[in-house]
Amino acid sequence: MPKRGVKEIVFNEGEGGNVKSFRNQKGQKSFQELQEERKSLPVYAYRKQIIESVKRNPTTIIVGETGSGKTTQIAQYLHESGFFNEGVIGITQPRRVAAITVAKRVAEERGAVLGDEVGYCVRFDDCTSANTYIKFITDGMLLREAMVDSALSQYSVIIIDEAHERSLQTDILCSFIRSIQERRKVRLIVMSATLQSDLFEKYYYPDGTGAQHPGHLIQIEGRTFPVEVYYTPTPEPDYIEAALITVLQLHLDMPPGDILVFLTGQEEIESLALLLQEKIKLLPKDADPLLAFMDQLVVFTPAPPHTRKVILSTNIAESSVTISGIKYVVDTGMVKIRVSQTATGLESLLVVPISKSHAWQRTGRAGRESNGKCFRLFPESEFLKLAEDSVPEIQRCNLASIILQLKTIGVQDILNFRYLQAPSRESLKRSLQQLLMLGALDRKTGTLTKLGRQMAMLPLDPIFARLLIMSKEYHCTSEILDIVSILSVENVFYFPRDEKEKATVSHKRFASVYGDHLTYLNVFHAYREARGSSEWCGDNFINSRSMRTATEIRKQLVDYCKKLDMEEVSCEGELDQVRKCLTVGMFTQIAKKVGEVVKNSRSEYRTMVGNKTAAIHPASVLFQKKPYPEAIELVYTTKDYFRGVTAIEANWISELVPEWFSSQHS
Repeated sequence: MPKRGVKEIVFNEGEGGNVKSFRNQKGQKSFQELQEERKSLPVYAYRKQIIESVKRNPTTIIVGETGSGKTTQIAQYLHESGFFNEGVIGITQPRRVAAITVAKRVAEERGAVLGDEVGYCVRFDDCTSANTYIKFITDGMLLREAMVDSALSQYSVIIIDEAHERSLQTDILCSFIRSIQERRKVRLIVMSATLQSDLFEKYYYPDGTGAQHPGHLIQIEGRTFPVEVYYTPTPEPDYIEAALITVLQLHLDMPPGDILVFLTGQEEIESLALLLQEKIKLLPKDADPLLAFMDQLVVFTPAPPHTRKVILSTNIAESSVTISGIKYVVDTGMVKIRVSQTATGLESLLVVPISKSHAWQRTGRAGRESNGKCFRLFPESEFLKLAEDSVPEIQRCNLASIILQLKTIGVQDILNFRYLQAPSRESLKRSLQQLLMLGALDRKTGTLTKLGRQMAMLPLDPIFARLLIMSKEYHCTSEILDIVSILSVENVFYFPRDEKEKATVSHKRFASVYGDHLTYLNVFHAYREARGSSEWCGDNFINSRSMRTATEIRKQLVDYCKKLDMEEVSCEGELDQVRKCLTVGMFTQIAKKVGEVVKNSRSEYRTMVGNKTAAIHPASVLFQKKPYPEAIELVYTTKDYFRGVTAIEANWISELVPEWFSSQHS
């Protein structure tokens, strides 16, 4: 289907797949119309069965096919049956966008004001009140609530949605709420679109005890629309370019319908969006319908008349909320995940192939309302090689942060805690050792120290939490707030594909001779001087969305600092104070130069904890620095590189953290 000089991507037709539909209605509906829509959903036929199960059983497991209506309806059935009289009905979501969007929909269906009877609670935004009885909340925020009230006493029923995603927080919630059930009566519903019910069956009803709780497992059928699946005959060397060409082909040749493209991260999304906007300008004037580029929550609204909407997303769009109007899916077949390195405990961000189950989740987005098409940017032979399911986060991520939370909510025996699916003991021991080194745990008792309790209060990785707390001693809290906030978002530097050299030159004006952390500090200072201008960000190739998010994170961290009696003080340009704070706060991340540098060769560094050897990443401002610094602080690694690095003085190591690194190691 090539035309008008657009390069063609050839697809082979593959196996078809049945997927499901949930109508997200366009425009405003009357209250009566909304009630009729509720009755038309597949889950409606199961409402009595669900209520009876929740009344009789401590835990109900619901396998609800995509589009069945379980996410929006089940909490309402519980409310209508009086469960709210015993406490709040809480529904967890893995992501903030889903929590907000579903809460808005349920409030609309109930004729309620959002934030009153129906509300949501996500990071940076608590839209609830004393009157809220249906509360949508991210799993991470519910865990933070448990740190204050370990019995979660305000809730009568807790619904864990999207359990098939197996996020670290979701898995821990599944385990922790089971422990609460041993202390008080709280009903639990675990539900998902692709749930492996046997795993949950054995966990909540071990040794065949499920027979004593009839009806605890409910399977709900969804609506089914066929989706045609197409593959490329050979692997695509550049899936961004392939996605660009595919979207243009679909736009020019296919009937009306919106397009959903799956990418791995914000940088890819920004890059493809810019490329699409540039290419659309070159299309003939009669190329109709036009393309509309939507942002975040706006993607859940219908496209304007005579317009085709293109949504660029990470795996956030695989499940949960409905995006109305999608008829075409373009799947790169890749996802970005966090993986903990065995030796150092550092986490790497890796782009890896998705699993078959995730591929079918993505395919299903094209068939929620009608027949659709899915274009996979890889051969069918590659699809057949994919793993059936992805590895749960609890078995591949650093567990130090979650251990801090478990200790805070009263779980002391971390090794023998009844996990839904236990991580390896080696992984747990490494994370416990990391917390011991950071001073968060008492070496004799294993309980939280004063520093550990303070670290647990902060919504940060333990290393960053310690760093922020240490900033008080070095009188640079303001600077560390800037640095940690930027480290908490995706890359703030933006590199358009066709302007990489120009962007690189622009970024050099922010570069610090001391490395990346102080470069981030310069970016934040300049951003504030520009009053957060999006135009300034564009001119300087800075990602404005990342900077806005970093600003919100900083505001939240300032509030947490006040609770810890930490004033926001500045080092007033004494940057050695910042570097010393980095040395003390993140001493487990120190790496020292290995041997002499051979001409035209990169210098390698070895971490002092874990003995991980790698070079400074080419994107670091220290990559070109000669001579190379003797020691560096680093944030995370890829396979062969250290990223996010700052030069420190070698003698600081023994001076500032002598209890860990004696002179013979320095």
